[in-house]
Amino acid sequence: MSTTTPDLQKKYYNVIVASGSGSVTLPEGMAHKLLQIVIIAPVSSTSFKMYIEETRDNIEVFRRDDDLIGTYNEIMQPVVPLFGNHILYITNASADGTFKVRIVYE
Repeated sequence: MSTTTPDLQKKYYNVIVASGSGSVTLPEGMAHKLLQIVIIAPVSSTSFKMYIEETRDNIEVFRRDDDLIGTYNEIMQPVVPLFGNHILYITNASADGTFKVRIVYE
């Protein structure tokens, strides 16, 4: 049995969505494994889509095209590797407001 634990970290963000979209910049120079994403819409009936893009070359590293409704909570299996500078985008939101975002990474 290992006596060490991984360095798990959590970051919390408020994303202001106006005209159906908003974004938040993740920690600069991030070199981590994304373990979980939770997004809570301001109203439980709000639908939206989300994706994460690496900003230096504009490559999408993660996307959910389904209409997500209310609360989106996904544990990444396998984990999503993030290296560099990233932005999490919320798009096609059916209502504007403040979305709460939590990411857990190692």
